[in-house]
Amino acid sequence: MWNEYFPNAKIFGIDINPDCKNLEDDNIDIQIGSQNDKKFLRNYAEYVRSLDLIIDDGGHTMNQQLNTFKILFPILNDGGIYIVEDIESSYQNMYGGGPKRSGTFVEYSKNLIDSINANHSDFNTLRPNWHSKNIEYIHFYNNVIVFKKKKIEQF
Repeated sequence: MWNEYFPNAKIFGIDINPDCKNLEDDNIDIQIGSQNDKKFLRNYAEYVRSLDLIIDDGGHTMNQQLNTFKILFPILNDGGIYIVEDIESSYQNMYGGGPKRSGTFVEYSKNLIDSINANHSDFNTLRPNWHSKNIEYIHFYNNVIVFKKKKIEQF
């Protein structure tokens, strides 16, 4: 499907199903692993090194979404886009979510907004982190969150 949307792109994918390797092509590279496995994700980040667009269309648990964002966002190129879909799972108990539940991907993302916009001297409970310093914007849509990484101008 992604090859149809991005016919001139090199597409890197992760899946837990080994049969997905059969979908590889000249411009499609699929690695088999789990978003629950931080070591796999760190190795994957080293393998691909940098990406212009990341679409998390995978696992729905909070650990899967948070692990993937925390490990792969740093390899997103400046000006790149990171999309997490199926964020309705942040509101569903079966995925570790629940309305306003601490530790969900939605609450994590809302905290990033606070970190980006708050006057930190007035908001002592907030500690800026490297994610918020590198985010140009965060857009919330129905079941999707879109992050844009700041483009760093070189002088």
